[in-house]
Amino acid sequence: MRKVIAFLILVALGYGLFIGYRLYWRTGDPDLAATIVIPEGAQFPAVQELLLQKGILPPRDADLLKWYVRWNDLDTKLATGDVQIVIGGSVQDIAQSIANKPRAVKKLTIIEGWNLRDLKQYLEEQGIKGAEDLFDYTGVPARDYRADNGQPTKFLNESFGVLQQKPWYVSMEGYLFPDTYEVYEDAAVEDVLKKMLARMSFFIDKGAIDLFRFNDMNPHEGLTLASIVEREVRGFDDRRKVADILIRRRALHWALQVDSTVNYVTGGNRPAITLKDAAVDSPYNTYKYPELPLGPIAMPSKEALQAVANPWGNQYFYFLTDPEGNVHYAETLEQHNENKRKYLK
Repeated sequence: MRKVIAFLILVALGYGLFIGYRLYWRTGDPDLAATIVIPEGAQFPAVQELLLQKGILPPRDADLLKWYVRWNDLDTKLATGDVQIVIGGSVQDIAQSIANKPRAVKKLTIIEGWNLRDLKQYLEEQGIKGAEDLFDYTGVPARDYRADNGQPTKFLNESFGVLQQKPWYVSMEGYLFPDTYEVYEDAAVEDVLKKMLARMSFFIDKGAIDLFRFNDMNPHEGLTLASIVEREVRGFDDRRKVADILIRRRALHWALQVDSTVNYVTGGNRPAITLKDAAVDSPYNTYKYPELPLGPIAMPSKEALQAVANPWGNQYFYFLTDPEGNVHYAETLEQHNENKRKYLK
């Protein structure tokens, strides 16, 4: 009897080791991996059947896998999309491969007043997949597609209300809202664009459009003026005053003559542009052409948008910002020229 009991113990121990090997210790060959695609909303039985069909899961381990995922509450937490699994791995390894793992996230801080060139450089530095193709989605900054051949070659698979306001011949400059965003670690450039466009669509709602219209601007023109205000001055009160000055200059068909629009074309950052810069031939040059530029020149902040929607009426027609960031106003050209001599030495 003792021999029988000892034999049964050895059999049970051997079987337990065999089960443990299949369940936990079998490693497989890391160089032999298969990829399966788990559809959104797939149930565990369908995924297990796929593993059996692909030869990843031995038929004798089907019940073990079913037990393991249920015991560890993984059968309702399946991954979706492409899943790579080592062939010959343990049941535990297979189960963990098909389980949904929390994806790492990263924060992106898009600075107010940046343009598309700045955004492209930043996303490349942050390792965002496809960042080098940003302009293929947004269009090239400062380009007039009515005159230049070509158009963006890549498109987002969602529509955004704010883009309905954008003329076809300009880029997405000014239509992307600057803010801090959380994206997955493996996010692609289109994921970032979708978040930024959705946020701008939230701000450019019917109320904002009505306020722009009250100041004789459509949404595209409102975004354009807000981008200029963003680049020209700081401080909400000054932005509201400058918005009013530019609105009145536009109504009088005066050239707006703002340096930021020229810098946008040249890629410079001069506080006072040169005569050569002022003569550059571009529909974004507000020294050479009256009216607003062809489109926005930067990403306007919420404050700049609010300043354009609710400008502060004043008696001035001219302004300049000194190197310290202080804004100096003038009612006449003579006063403005005197301010230049005093503050832009």
